[in-house]
This record gives sequence, structure tokens and C-alpha cells, in this order.
Amino acid sequence: MVPLCLGQNAARYAKQMVVVVARRDLARKRAKQNLAFINHADPSDFPSEKAIKLSQTYYNTANLAQIEEAQKMGILDGVTTNPSLMAKENIVGDDAVIKHYKDICNIVDGDVNAEVISTDFEGMKKEGDSFAALDPKIVVKIPMTLEGIMAAKYFSSKGIKTN
Repeated sequence: MVPLCLGQNAARYAKQMVVVVARRDLARKRAKQNLAFINHADPSDFPSEKAIKLSQTYYNTANLAQIEEAQKMGILDGVTTNPSLMAKENIVGDDAVIKHYKDICNIVDGDVNAEVISTDFEGMKKEGDSFAALDPKIVVKIPMTLEGIMAAKYFSSKGIKTN
């Protein structure tokens, strides 16, 4: 699966996304029928629609209104955000950031990527652990540095998803 990250103005493209989703669903249906024909099997023997999902749509925003709109339309698989997107929404301070991630998790059914700002292993561990404790939907975003790789191994050993 390849996540598709859309920018701040993604809600504007919602109508186009609905068309893409409709085409994708038709392609899935045809693929199931073709596989059933080739294997002379019943299409119900094949994986569920969710199991053969071809791509995911992640909104790259911290704007709750945009997230809610996309969720209501059924085109949102998850949200990815970062400290600069939080700042754009005037969300500053640890308590405000934590509350905002909780709010996003309450809206979204899928993953919510929360980025650490620390660059050292201990700082990443502390931030990532606090993010992961908020909700099981949280995926901890870490930098791909030597310290980040060590943090990824640490989070993996605890069953915490990373990006």
C-alpha cells in the first residue's frame, strides 16, 4: 500500500477523490471477477475489499474542520501532521498539541501520524511514548537518523507503530 498525502487544500479536491474512489471500487470488483474466472472459484472466496485495498488517502493537515469533512465523505484513511502544521493552526505548547492529537483521533478511524521534535534518542523515546499512550491509532513519526533508527527499534520492541 502506498499512502497518498494531500495538502492543506485537499477538501477542495473531494469531488475528484470521490470519482477516484468509485473507479478504484469498480477496478476491485473487476479484479475479483477476473480472478474468480481464472481460478474457477467463487468471488466470495477472495479477500475482503479492505484486504485488497490498493492505496490509502492520508490528509497532511492539522485543521480539524478539513479532517472532519473528509471523514464524513468517507475518503479519509488517516492523518499525518507535524509541528509546523500544528503551528499554522495556532496550536502551541505541549498540552495543546496533546489535546489536538486526541481531537484528531476522536474524528479519524485510521492512523494518526504524530511527529516527534526531539533529535536525540532519549527525547524521541519520551515524546513517542507519550504520543503512543494517547490512542492506539497513533503512529510515531521519527527522523531517519542514527538516533531515529535506534528509536524505531525501541518502539518496535514495544509494539508501537512508527513512520
